[in-house]
Amino acid sequence: MEQYLKIKSIWEDDSLFEVRVTASNGRFSGQADCYTNREHIGSLASLIEGFPTKVGQEVEFTTGESDDLSYFTLALKCIDGSGHITARVKVAHIVTYTNTPQEKDFAEFEFGIEASAIDTFVRNIKRLAKAKIGEINAKLNGKT
Repeated sequence: MEQYLKIKSIWEDDSLFEVRVTASNGRFSGQADCYTNREHIGSLASLIEGFPTKVGQEVEFTTGESDDLSYFTLALKCIDGSGHITARVKVAHIVTYTNTPQEKDFAEFEFGIEASAIDTFVRNIKRLAKAKIGEINAKLNGKT
């Protein structure tokens, strides 16, 4: 069962950058189209570059929790001296249409990742933040 977090750009205008986030821990999964901007998604790479540096270290990134818009959150924690990492992912698909009930779907789960997977993910997030729409998939692979 594949464990991952994947981020792909799908749309952009002058002020918004929309990414499709898909994640799974092999048992649970979720997908949401989240609004952000290129600088903010690029800050994810800066936040986790070189992670972890010590046992117990934690970092968290979100596109912004909201009751009205889809979002995702990624929290990483170094759980031991060997550099084992737990990724906690929350994906919220929230859509509001005129004259219909709001759709709200949430998936939240954890999976383990290797520190080397973060290095690859950081490189691809940096590329994603600068590339043409749909050109780059940034994928954080879980342990297999």
